[in-house]
Amino acid sequence: MLDLLFVAVFNWGVGGAAAATIIAQGVSAVMCIYRMCKMEGVARLDFKKLHYNGPMMHEVITQGLPTGIQNSVISIGNIVIQKNINSFGSFAMAGVGAYSKLEGFAFLPITCMSMALPTFISQNLGAKEYNRAKKGAVFGIITGVAVAELIGIGFYIGIEPLLRFFVDEEQSVSYGEMHAHVTTLFFCLLAFSHCAAGVLRGCGKSIIPMAAMLAFWCGLRIVYVTTALEFIPKFTMISWAYPLTWSCSSIVFLLFLIFSDWTHAFEKKAAKSKVIK
Repeated sequence: MLDLLFVAVFNWGVGGAAAATIIAQGVSAVMCIYRMCKMEGVARLDFKKLHYNGPMMHEVITQGLPTGIQNSVISIGNIVIQKNINSFGSFAMAGVGAYSKLEGFAFLPITCMSMALPTFISQNLGAKEYNRAKKGAVFGIITGVAVAELIGIGFYIGIEPLLRFFVDEEQSVSYGEMHAHVTTLFFCLLAFSHCAAGVLRGCGKSIIPMAAMLAFWCGLRIVYVTTALEFIPKFTMISWAYPLTWSCSSIVFLLFLIFSDWTHAFEKKAAKSKVIK
């Protein structure tokens, strides 16, 4: 609503969109903090009881920092991808931009599942419910993959009318279609990578998703796009960077989940810490 108000009514342009985002996020944060202060139970926030906890801070940084680094550096890879898309002209930029807006909706179920899995896995491993953690990981991954693929098939079939909600030019729609027809049927691989990464974060192995995604979603994408366009300067070569890198990360995560004892990761970590001490 603020976007419409600031951009469409007040004509503030890009600055209006930025202001709307900041205001919305700020109000949301204040409301969440207020609600937590009024809650009862373990989730209650009491500023008087806040204090620094070194071991807890170490755990938070150990688990959270790799994810932050991963998302930041992957953005660098996407910038290189966008630069190559821009080289095909304004119609390509507009078409892929419109597709990206649609893709954001498609990723919501994947994001929700990948965010829920770390909590579910860590809680069950902490309670030593190893079989429940395994069953939950399998169910979560299969559900995420199935939903993502159904959405991908729907986008593959109906991408043209969906794109026309955002762009009218035929060439822009054509570029958006080309990109969608390469990537959408591989949403299952994207979902698998995100959900498997969620499982690994839940068992305390956040370094592995970070390393795999930096290697493939950033490094390999940059190398592939830069090299492929030198030999085959076609727009679809850029699009194939996504299924290629999703496939590579999925293989790594699958092998790790199958052959590693991730369900006992916390016990092994605790035992290692005692040995060091």
